[in-house]
Amino acid sequence: MASQESTHIRVPTPKFRVAICGGGPGGLALAVTLLRAADRAAPVAIDIYEAAPELATVGAGISVWPRTRALLEELGVMEGLRGEIGAGHEGDGRERRSLGFTFRKSDQPQASKNFFELQVPTDPLLLHRSALLEALKRGLNVPSASTCTVHTSSRLVSYTSAESGGVTLHFTGGATAHADVLVGADGVRSAVRQTMFSSHSPPVQPRWTGVVAYRSLVRKEDLERLAKGHQAGKRAMVVNNNHNAQHLVTYPISRGEDINFVGFYTVPGAYESKASYPGKWVRDVPVEDVKACYEGWEDEVQAVTKCVKKATAWGIHVMDDVPRCVDGPVAILGDAMHAMETHFGAGGGQAMEDAYILGRILAHPRTALYSQSGKVDVGTALKVYERVRFRFASSLVEKTRVVGKLYEFANGWEPEPDLAWAKRWGEEVTNLWKWQWDIALGKDWLAAEKMLLDEAGRTLEARL
Repeated sequence: MASQESTHIRVPTPKFRVAICGGGPGGLALAVTLLRAADRAAPVAIDIYEAAPELATVGAGISVWPRTRALLEELGVMEGLRGEIGAGHEGDGRERRSLGFTFRKSDQPQASKNFFELQVPTDPLLLHRSALLEALKRGLNVPSASTCTVHTSSRLVSYTSAESGGVTLHFTGGATAHADVLVGADGVRSAVRQTMFSSHSPPVQPRWTGVVAYRSLVRKEDLERLAKGHQAGKRAMVVNNNHNAQHLVTYPISRGEDINFVGFYTVPGAYESKASYPGKWVRDVPVEDVKACYEGWEDEVQAVTKCVKKATAWGIHVMDDVPRCVDGPVAILGDAMHAMETHFGAGGGQAMEDAYILGRILAHPRTALYSQSGKVDVGTALKVYERVRFRFASSLVEKTRVVGKLYEFANGWEPEPDLAWAKRWGEEVTNLWKWQWDIALGKDWLAAEKMLLDEAGRTLEARL
């Protein structure tokens, strides 16, 4: 198990040790929160275990909406994202770019028109996932970072309860490590979750949605040469059809240099029959496969697909049957708990929200390794996290599926040639999206802290 050790300086003795399995946005956001919220007299020791040789990310574009942006501001991460699309503040003199989604029906050779504009209260932040990860990594560079160690090339296989308390982590190659608290931020194929529910019946495992997503990055300059002024280079678009279960999403990232391309195809009946995804969940595919999926669509779409130079196919899986997210001193967050489809662009944001609430709870002065007068033990603290985050985040798995079906005009939403239909459809989509600009971070934390203080008060009463 390789490791990259931080430079240690003299610090107070940590109150306990937290192992974070996974160095993606959720895992790093948890580490940054623990460092920023640390009690100087009793900080938390942090070990980040990442399976890859370095802290990197898969995927390409990511959209950050108001509720998640508020979190990034709170953690001081936004400063490292200045210059990205949508990163300017309202009222800072910049003109808004109107980056809410444009919807367009395009599954015909004749030129179409935009039929709905999703109005949002503030532009989303549109960027490459690597830019977000780099900003979060910079968030680890704080004075208290001496308590944080990153271990790369460390793939967790399982964990066991330790006789002395806490858990023993088991890695490929036979290496082990100890932690008082283990947090699985290790994605949809989480080893932490698999161990947590190893004896659960029925098995708790990812479910293929029947959706295949073709992902690619299109260079804006290539698209401009082919179709000057194309909408895809300026704003987010959802291109729909009503003959097959397909749609296409594009939006500019990388400060406007690239266009994130995600083409969706749904295999009829695969989700309902609980079919297994055939082959590797992520694989390279010929560009011709992508072009064939949208053959016969209008020129607006053909211009984009002609610019696709390299593509991958992702079998989209969800976690829609997780019964809980905490077991003793072990918790899961993000895709390990509530992997969802991509139609809200919310997976990474929800992982970071989980991380923020969990980090604030663990770093709180009223949280200790063992229960004592006026303080709660880590197991009780984790249960507070579960009460605040589990139900809401899990509910988004189904809500995301519903909005995806709307994009493909399913479930009775066959397009009609009148403006009244477009208005009704748009209202339905807008209502489903509204949670994304509800900045709930403050009230969620206040609710969590109240629960934590109530539990701490009970420990005090028990000793009187």
